[in-house]
Amino acid sequence: MLVPALLAPASAFARGKNKPPPAIVVKEVKYCERLEDEDARSYNVLTEDSMGHYGAGEFAAAIDDILKLKKLCDEDPRLDFNLAKAYQRANNCNMARFWFEHLLDRLGGDSTALAQERPRLAQDALADLSLQCTESARIAFFTDDPELTIELTRLDKANEPVLFATPFEGRVDAGLYHLVARRKGMLDAEQTLTIAANEENHITLAPLLPTSAVGVLTVRCPVGVQSTTLVSADGHQEPMGCGESRTLADGHYQLRFEVNGYPFREELDISKNRTLDVLLTQPALPNESLRNSDWGLVSLVVGSTLVVAGGGLVGAAELMQGETLEVASTDPRSGEPLGLNTTSREDDRTSSTRLAGYAAGGIGVGLVLTGAVLVLVGDSDPASDEHLTLMPIESGWMAGIRAHF
Repeated sequence: MLVPALLAPASAFARGKNKPPPAIVVKEVKYCERLEDEDARSYNVLTEDSMGHYGAGEFAAAIDDILKLKKLCDEDPRLDFNLAKAYQRANNCNMARFWFEHLLDRLGGDSTALAQERPRLAQDALADLSLQCTESARIAFFTDDPELTIELTRLDKANEPVLFATPFEGRVDAGLYHLVARRKGMLDAEQTLTIAANEENHITLAPLLPTSAVGVLTVRCPVGVQSTTLVSADGHQEPMGCGESRTLADGHYQLRFEVNGYPFREELDISKNRTLDVLLTQPALPNESLRNSDWGLVSLVVGSTLVVAGGGLVGAAELMQGETLEVASTDPRSGEPLGLNTTSREDDRTSSTRLAGYAAGGIGVGLVLTGAVLVLVGDSDPASDEHLTLMPIESGWMAGIRAHF
């Protein structure tokens, strides 16, 4: 690894009453002459501190010093070289690569701004670093709020969160990240983003909402409900875990979830400076009374069908029954019949049909009565009024979810 000594940045000389004699201001000093008084003295102290920290192997402190120098005055390209070397010695391949790239882009074809060998050293170092962190991705966070800070946590690998001041430009490993934007007195903004390798990833951060302009929603779930989905008025959906608290801009939302494949949703209104803490009670499941009602309906339908069928069979048997005429009395002298009687004649077929009709009708009547009892028992069960309820436990608001199976 190349470890050349740091380039000494040009010292800044204060203007005004404490201005040094003209003989001390040599022509080689080209940078940061605009700094005055306290800023100039801070610049000179930080220059010495950065060199000392680097020489002592305290690279994190050296990086911090150089970043402060660049905030005071970013005219000297040697600061970029020093910053890249400090990151390289601190084993931060991504940021070392970024600052060497930044330095070469800044110099362009003008190598006179640095000693002739420095651009070549930067190019050699950049070639080595490109082989070390091949999945490196350039990233930039843009915001109009200079007090905003960013916490970036890798999700697809176990890594510690990394903090950035904004605006920020640099390099990180490509992958899936959880981003949290923070500022004191403001609502944190969170999002999941994918940073692609070998691409420019530019992310513009919207202004944060003040904490006074939001409400808080907490959802607590029983066994059987693992998570919910929160849907905003504009249709944006995001998962909300059970037991999670979420700060939300005031407005209208939907809470969606499933219980054993049954979908439910509830309309919620979030107001400023209000906390809505809702408890999702034990979900109601289809129970015995509901099955009784179902069986009752089946019994009613089948029983009615059998009653009608039995009546039809009895009617058919009546039609099948034959009649015969018999002589009731005769004239003794002439032998002619004086009266006739009608008698019914029933064969085995007619008897069987009538018997089947009576049996079907009897069974049908029994099923109808049984079905009526099952329906009445099921409907009269107090537990049949199954429902789910969202109940606020702190704010005093009322919000309910009622679902009938």
